[in-house]
Amino acid sequence: MNMQHIKNLYTILYRHSFWQLPVLFILDFAYFGTTNVSKISAFLMIIGFVFLMANVYFLIYKAIGLVRLYGLPVVRRTRLSMYLTGAIGLLVALQSIGELSLKDILVMLPLALIAYLYQSYMRTSQQKIL
Repeated sequence: MNMQHIKNLYTILYRHSFWQLPVLFILDFAYFGTTNVSKISAFLMIIGFVFLMANVYFLIYKAIGLVRLYGLPVVRRTRLSMYLTGAIGLLVALQSIGELSLKDILVMLPLALIAYLYQSYMRTSQQKIL
């Protein structure tokens, strides 16, 4: 191994973002592996939902990062990840209470995309004014 390989390995292993997803998966495994859904309070269910949405956010965020590697420019990666996570979270919440239908999916996801595009457009136009 030459010095460049060692430097690249060091950079990959000690970057903050490299450890976020594995640590989150370990926390999820520990939390969901030790709880019984039929016997826990609503507050603990909300904590589980927050863990699930954190996983979804990081997976979407990392997937957008991979898309950027292939040449598709995504200017506001964090904002897009938040909008998609919110839409998926709303769909999961609706499904968990038994209120999800195909119509909800066909309405929610395009609305989240429109909201993201509108927000991005407003930010761009505000920056041009200033």
